[in-house]
Amino acid sequence: MFGIATWLFTLLALGAVTFGVYNPPPVAEAAGIKMFVQWAKANPQDWALSNAEVWGSLNAKIDPVGDVSLAGFGIGDVLLDNAPGWVFAVNIQGVVFDYYDHYHVAQADTTVVVTAWRDDAIIFPEGIKQADVMTFLEPAFDNKTGQVNTRQTLIIYAQPDNSWWTRGCPCGEITVEPWANFVAPITGVKHGIYLSDAKWDEHLASRTLHGWNEWTQ
Repeated sequence: MFGIATWLFTLLALGAVTFGVYNPPPVAEAAGIKMFVQWAKANPQDWALSNAEVWGSLNAKIDPVGDVSLAGFGIGDVLLDNAPGWVFAVNIQGVVFDYYDHYHVAQADTTVVVTAWRDDAIIFPEGIKQADVMTFLEPAFDNKTGQVNTRQTLIIYAQPDNSWWTRGCPCGEITVEPWANFVAPITGVKHGIYLSDAKWDEHLASRTLHGWNEWTQ
């Protein structure tokens, strides 16, 4: 959520998109487009380098049940171990996706589509559910900035009480559609897990910055 919000703020302000026991080594970048994944762990670690083409082969844990955060206490904390499988965040072209129930990444040629949605029955009850589908195009020269730049478009699927319907966003790169139009991926879906504020902060503190310019070099 923070990553999408930061991307949107940059877009509006500039008028352009600029944007513990098990410890496997990071997946090496191969033919696919570079991607970073931060796994939710008992002992948080930095981003793991991967690529969008191998998303489906990365480890996945079952959708956690009863991991609701109430009054700052994350029941999800007690479910954590140090094996990858629950997603804390995904980073492509410097855009960070976190605080979602479900994640999906798909690559076709030089285009990557990230689908992330929130449908938890308690935290996101009927009326405010939301799905974000962002398409990442191959970086290209941007006449506005005079340099190679990243390119993204975003479709937000939201239920009637979701705040996106009242924001009046004027961006051509962002489209808001009814939640009923959202078709969730069936295979290759990985799940997030809700954590206490303290464990959330541990994960944020353990990761380094990877900005949009890494995808233009």
